[in-house]
Amino acid sequence: MAEMAEASICRLDVIDDACRYLISSVEWESSSSRVVLEALRASVTRYGQPLQVLTINGSVFVPVIQRQRGQCAPDRSGASRIECSMCVREGTTHAIGKVERLHCTIDEESGRMGLELDEHMEYYNHTRPHASLGDRTVLLHSCT
Repeated sequence: MAEMAEASICRLDVIDDACRYLISSVEWESSSSRVVLEALRASVTRYGQPLQVLTINGSVFVPVIQRQRGQCAPDRSGASRIECSMCVREGTTHAIGKVERLHCTIDEESGRMGLELDEHMEYYNHTRPHASLGDRTVLLHSCT
């Protein structure tokens, strides 16, 4: 998952790293840990608790003062620890390349097709062929 800011609009995209299922894509006007946690909680409520959460090393995910080598401290809301593999080595983003590419894909396709985020999520998961999945849709790939 990663956060994206463009012209004062931030977007959080959450995907299943194994099958590329787009779980959540939300936009808001300013980034904050509260907004990110709300989106994560909604995703967990709908799809269940993930084995691991990968994030960028951004302040909305990892409070700067609480950052520790190899793990992320709980935020002020009292949420339990969120393990972030990106905290292991400062400045790396190798594990979230899929989300980085997803940001570009959503921007390109939504603009070209005139889709809102929820409409694009439906298209991305159920209709769009993915070259990395043998030109199958995410839904077909995750169900086989």
